[in-house]
Amino acid sequence: MSGRQRLLVVLCSCLYLVVFRPWVAQNPSVAASAYSGAAAMLALATFPKGTRLVVAFAVALAIAFLVLLVGRELLLGAQA
Repeated sequence: MSGRQRLLVVLCSCLYLVVFRPWVAQNPSVAASAYSGAAAMLALATFPKGTRLVVAFAVALAIAFLVLLVGRELLLGAQA
């Protein structure tokens, strides 16, 4: 991706967080899902130019899943 495309992905990630506002979500699952989606978008913006699309999506999906699991554990643990 070019520099402009990477910047667009980062801006979309920030907009995604602003729209969903996970920091005020009553449900921890909603908050964790919003953070994992933003993390996946940011991961896609960091891959070098020659990365295959399938590899980039697989790694972004793995990062989103990891952030979702850790985020749910942290948020649900904070409520208990």
